[in-house]
Amino acid sequence: MLGGWVIGALLAALLAALVLQRARRRAQVDADKRRVRAAVAQARSPNEKLEKRSYTVLFLNGSPRRNGNTAMVLEAIKEFVESFNAQAGCSLLHVEVLHLADLHLQSCLGCARCITTGVCPLALVPQDKFHADFLPKLKGCDAIVLASPVYSLHVSGLMKVLIDRLAVFIHRPVLPGVPSLAVVTTAAAFSGRVAKFLSEVALHIGCHPCGEITRIGTSPEDTNKVITLTEQEKNTVYAMLASMVTPRPEFEPSMWEVGKFHVQRLAAKFTPKDAEFWAQYQGKSFYFDCHVGWWKRLTGWLLVTGVNLFFTYMAHLKPANQS
Repeated sequence: MLGGWVIGALLAALLAALVLQRARRRAQVDADKRRVRAAVAQARSPNEKLEKRSYTVLFLNGSPRRNGNTAMVLEAIKEFVESFNAQAGCSLLHVEVLHLADLHLQSCLGCARCITTGVCPLALVPQDKFHADFLPKLKGCDAIVLASPVYSLHVSGLMKVLIDRLAVFIHRPVLPGVPSLAVVTTAAAFSGRVAKFLSEVALHIGCHPCGEITRIGTSPEDTNKVITLTEQEKNTVYAMLASMVTPRPEFEPSMWEVGKFHVQRLAAKFTPKDAEFWAQYQGKSFYFDCHVGWWKRLTGWLLVTGVNLFFTYMAHLKPANQS
């Protein structure tokens, strides 16, 4: 009898937790929509003083097929984003689509010169547009969408080459706080895993990952259909736009994400350029201003302090071993 009461109480607690989680998610979606609509309303008023009157969302299509399924999903997202311009009466949101196939990216040489010297030898390759075309757009965007089909359990080769070329920004994050979105299409499986990977890459270059959109069952031959966004997908796009037009101080990174930040901070030990870059993050707990719980801050401090003590110990130990 007592066991039945315990099981019933546990089930009731689980149900209450699920209902509360759903209510919080719904409240966040409503808040995101209000923020976007408020930005649109402000842009409509010429007398309103705004920090920015135009935002650029950079779409990176990692598919070699310009009119494939990934491109069609991006087009649907683009139409949704730009639909707010009609409401604002101006070009508040500008979407720029970059097809990675057009950049003629050369494979990373693994020489690490971008990290140690700040100069990549591939910048001398005339047809490679990474430095001339891509980097200015990357550094100038207000939000970024990373899109790729699933190829052999992972991102496309084009997207992987791009990520490899971003090695210096994984050492020294270039987009702190810039909202990001991961978009993945697949004919069968692994879309969730690949989307998580793209979100992780975005986090490592300093972005604020706002969600993932995955499309399963998109056959390579199915290029004539019209793709429309579901309500859930629109809410994910709303989250990105809301984070772009207004800061979200209530965002709280996970312990895992805070740990990754502090591990990246340890890059300051490797080169003078890394040390110079990470000096600006001294005393900070994440890539951008947000709520980080005290226990997460404490864990990060312990991690960095422990590693620093280890390096100090090894530095003292080396002369003794050499003697």
